[in-house]
Amino acid sequence: MGITKQYLRYLSVAQFGVLGSARCNVEYLSMRNTQGRYVAAAACENVCVWDMRTLQLVLLLQGDNQEVTCIKSSPNSQHLAVGYVDGTIRIFSLVTAESDVTFSGHRTAISCLAFDKAGMKLASGSHDTEVVVWDLVNESGLYRLKGHKGIITDCYFVKQRNMLITSSKDTYVKWWDLDTQHCFKTMVGHRSEVWSFCLTPDERRIITGSGDSELRIWSVEFIANKDSMEAPLVKLQKTKLDDVTSDDVTSDDVISDDVMQGIEDDLEERLVSCIKVGSVMRKGRDRVVTLKVSKDGRLLTCHGNDKMVEFFRIFDEAEVALRIKKKLKRAKKKQKNEGQEENDITIERSIEDEISHVGSFTCAGKLSSLDLTAPTPNTYNTVALLRNNQIETVSTISLLSQPEYSSLKRLSQLGHRTDTKSICFTMDGMALLTTSSESAKLWNRSSHQCIRTLKCSHPKCCLFVPGDRQVILGTQEGALELHDVASGTLLETIQAHEGAVSCVALFPNKRGIVSGGPDKKIKFWEFDLISDENYSVSSKRVSLTHTRTFELDDQILDVEFTPNNRFIAASLLDCSVKIFYVDSLKFFLSLYGHSLPPSCVSISSDSTLIVSGSPDRNVKIWGLDFGDCHR
Repeated sequence: MGITKQYLRYLSVAQFGVLGSARCNVEYLSMRNTQGRYVAAAACENVCVWDMRTLQLVLLLQGDNQEVTCIKSSPNSQHLAVGYVDGTIRIFSLVTAESDVTFSGHRTAISCLAFDKAGMKLASGSHDTEVVVWDLVNESGLYRLKGHKGIITDCYFVKQRNMLITSSKDTYVKWWDLDTQHCFKTMVGHRSEVWSFCLTPDERRIITGSGDSELRIWSVEFIANKDSMEAPLVKLQKTKLDDVTSDDVTSDDVISDDVMQGIEDDLEERLVSCIKVGSVMRKGRDRVVTLKVSKDGRLLTCHGNDKMVEFFRIFDEAEVALRIKKKLKRAKKKQKNEGQEENDITIERSIEDEISHVGSFTCAGKLSSLDLTAPTPNTYNTVALLRNNQIETVSTISLLSQPEYSSLKRLSQLGHRTDTKSICFTMDGMALLTTSSESAKLWNRSSHQCIRTLKCSHPKCCLFVPGDRQVILGTQEGALELHDVASGTLLETIQAHEGAVSCVALFPNKRGIVSGGPDKKIKFWEFDLISDENYSVSSKRVSLTHTRTFELDDQILDVEFTPNNRFIAASLLDCSVKIFYVDSLKFFLSLYGHSLPPSCVSISSDSTLIVSGSPDRNVKIWGLDFGDCHR
């Protein structure tokens, strides 16, 4: 029997600090008989439901190891459809937070989801350019719609007919007849990808957004009685090619291409008529990301890749007639003031009379997605998911001639705004500290809650002082900042390096630290107790005293001690890891093998192995006895 070898296995058990993934959309939920209060946003593989009044997490929909790419709530607000990057779709209950239905019909990531009016069907679009319609009652797929040549960007179930509208990056918007499962109409006229579209609640107008600043407006008119349509002008019969001879074909039987195109256009007009009536210009210069229309059809909102949210007012027929009447009155008054003869003045109706730009709002960061709801009449709430890991709600009051915009709540304290630079655990392992370019945050490991936020300018590395009462932060300006964990205050700032402090490491005997930076120097520091009246009158606090400096040939990226306090390892910018004796600082080994500079090193507890990681996507394991690469 062979000898078994035991090893530690590490599994992912939790993720925290993610308020909303920028790859997924954000969605308002109608829960507990309230609107405009609860917001669903994806956080990696999970979906978090936040209460925007208390800024607390109220529900967590746990997923597998796949990232969430799209979410959509059902019309009755009882279920939430979640699409993942692997092409699967799961239906969660918002009451029990459990998933009983899983659909697998796509090969790549889900890009859009849509429920029908009754909530019995679900349409899903994917990066594989296909649309699948699912039956939620039978928990099975109905049919697959193929025809687009690009990624499906949006889809919508028509309420008045058994139809589906889809948009894609192939610059087309297609209409599908779900009775026959075929595309009967294709809307052209976009010069670039169609990123989003929306219909007014009465389904008389369709608004499309593409890669330019133009919002195209289309008029939609359905045939009143589909069953009473006249027969086609020409009836085409399928005939075997072998049964047809040249003598059977006459000049009257040949149908030209123009006639065939006319037949197809006639068939399209027998189901629905869709004509472009005009366009509205946005202030944003980049592409449209999201288009949303309120349920009452009075407000349209959109955004691009910048920080601006734009609002458009949609007027009904009575308001349009009143606007035209006012225009006519002003024209007659102008004609009278200029002394011209009174003639019949006609004011033609334009798209600006139906839709007009009423204002914009600038958020705290670049937008990733938004959603719109109306908790009270004439008051609209817009939730915006920002790319810097924030969720912001904006209130709009549209009763006034100039609508008022105000930021209601901003969910930002539970995560970082930028990428995480470093992380370290406390000595007891009950908490951890993470740093980003704007601050450092202390987290509880068990509850995953943010305990403290330490204000710091561009921290690069962090380290807990033995006792876990103070923490040391190395900054971009080359300083070592000593912070008190309990109060979150800055105790002392020590200028350590000429450039940034790229790394700090604790002595194995826990009596001091070392720091390294781009100035090619490793500096040794010892802990010392000093009196500080600002800190305490009766007790002393910890400080750092510089003892010696060791200069190398290249910039230092990371340093690490062996647990037996014999060697010190330093990763350099020349793609090597150099090892020195701690006592004499003499050279011992040099490890070569990475194609890019190793950014981190770690040494095993028995001081026999050293691991190095590099941006070249390789992790190498070396032996500390001869410096050979084990794997």
